[in-house]
This record gives sequence, C-alpha cells and structure tokens, in this order.
Amino acid sequence: MQSFVESYFSNYIEGTKFVIEEALKIVNSRSPQEFREDDSHDVIGTFDAIEASKAIPTMPDTTEGFEALLPTVFREDYILALKALSNEGHAEPYVRMLTTAAKFSALLDYATPDRVFVQLDKSNAKKEPDVAKLNLGALP
Repeated sequence: MQSFVESYFSNYIEGTKFVIEEALKIVNSRSPQEFREDDSHDVIGTFDAIEASKAIPTMPDTTEGFEALLPTVFREDYILALKALSNEGHAEPYVRMLTTAAKFSALLDYATPDRVFVQLDKSNAKKEPDVAKLNLGALP
C-alpha cells in the first residue's frame, strides 16, 4: 500500500490527477481508465517503478526506513523550498520540508487502503494547498 500512496502523490504533483480510489482501481486492475489511457499508464508505471526500487536497496544502512511522501497539500511548501535552495542556496527550508514530509510518511498506517485513506483525509493530504494545510496532529 505504501508504494501506491507514493506513486499517487508523485503523479499528482506532476499533474496527473485522479481521485485516490480511482487510481487504486487502475493500479489493482492494471487497466487504464477510458479516455485517460496515458494518465492511467503513468500511474501504473510509477507504481511499478517504486515497487521495483524497493526490491533493490539503494540507501545506506543508516537511512533504513526513510520515506518522504509529498502530499498534494504540501506541494507549495515543496516548490518554495526547492526555489530557496536552487535560487538562493538556502538549504534550511528544504531540510525542514523533507523533515516534515518524512514525519508525515512515518505516521501513516499502510496496512489497508481504508486505514491509509482515512489518515490521508484527516491530515488534509489530498487537499489543494490553497484550501488546507498538512495536519500532522490528526495522525496517531
């Protein structure tokens, strides 16, 4: 389930927007949604790539378990932190953003789709940045 959530937010940030339940159906059925075949293949391909990358360890042992999902609601924080880093050489906003994203990722319970979807709703993760802020306090 974790690979699906990662692929969902990765695609969403890149502009491939589906309702999360629709995206899960596409990944599970391996069938593209009618009239959105290209977007559906993006979702499936990203999911497959994340699954494959998890099978091949690429991080040192000291970072074992590190994950940093970038939920939809956190998109502006991500972009602003990248701009501060690339335009001004300020790493602090980027480090803060990744730290928050890692905390968010660690708090999610990926045991079942229902559990993680409820947590994504409670934390505002699927909302647009102009509507809500990430709410880590809503997670256990």
